[in-house]
Amino acid sequence: GGIVWGWLDLGTWKAQLSSAHGKTWQVFSLKYSGPNEDWLNGNAAGPRGKKEEIDFGHKEGDFLAFTINLRQPDGQHIKTFFVGKISKYKIVGTFIDNAGITGEWTAVRLADKPKS
Repeated sequence: GGIVWGWLDLGTWKAQLSSAHGKTWQVFSLKYSGPNEDWLNGNAAGPRGKKEEIDFGHKEGDFLAFTINLRQPDGQHIKTFFVGKISKYKIVGTFIDNAGITGEWTAVRLADKPKS
């Protein structure tokens, strides 16, 4: 048995990323769950449309933290750790990757797709 926690939708976000690697964008689909609503999950899709799953995600109130294997503008995939603060229509935050490169990201909420 055990308790099964349902996942609640946190929305879909278009994020602009800026670092020494250059500028790029990702679309994050985020959801959360858990007894304290502190489990974060979801995926990211970049300019090529390939989805990468969030490896480790945590939500603490309005703060988000997650790790994802991100495709860089040069085509390499590199593990990247994101932190951000979410509000109703915006997320602002920073990230650092395995190469030690830091950057900033801002995301705006995309309109929810109508339920079919």
